Amino acid sequence: LAHLDPGGAAALLASIAAGVALQLYHSRPAPGGRPPRVWPLTLAIQTVLVYLPFVLHRSQVGSLAGFAAGSFLLLVPGRWRWAGYAAVVVSWSALYATVPQAGQPPQQGWADVLYEAAAAAGAGLTVYGLSWLAGTARQLQALRGELAKMAVLAERLRVARDIHDLLGLGLSAIALKADLIGRL
Repeated sequence: LAHLDPGGAAALLASIAAGVALQLYHSRPAPGGRPPRVWPLTLAIQTVLVYLPFVLHRSQVGSLAGFAAGSFLLLVPGRWRWAGYAAVVVSWSALYATVPQAGQPPQQGWADVLYEAAAAAGAGLTVYGLSWLAGTARQLQALRGELAKMAVLAERLRVARDIHDLLGLGLSAIALKADLIGRL
């Protein structure tokens, strides 16, 4: 941030905040386990926010690349999720390898590029895994509630059957005694 004017620094921080807010929006559980309705638009905005600081200010915010990669895994259906994930990780790494950051010396070598790629890939998988785990925990909690309701219903039915059987036995005994009394 030291190489930016105050307006550029504010814009950079605003784009980071917007990227994080969009990640939280994508990671939150949706009703029924479906992604948010406008996910194609929000995912496109989040992806643009990954590259915007780099294009405008030559500033790198690698964690946003990991967030966007994780959002692809969370939101895009089918095999395309992995293609989007790989596209973000590879393009971010290529950008990191080819364009020097403002105020910094050129990149030292492939080790740095591989580190950035691994960091973006790891962050994306972490975002995906934690969001999936949170969603699974919510589903498990909802299923536990359903199981409790079903157990209560099963117990009510059992009690109703027992009462029915006991009343049936009692009424049969009364009918038998009434028959016996009538014969005597």
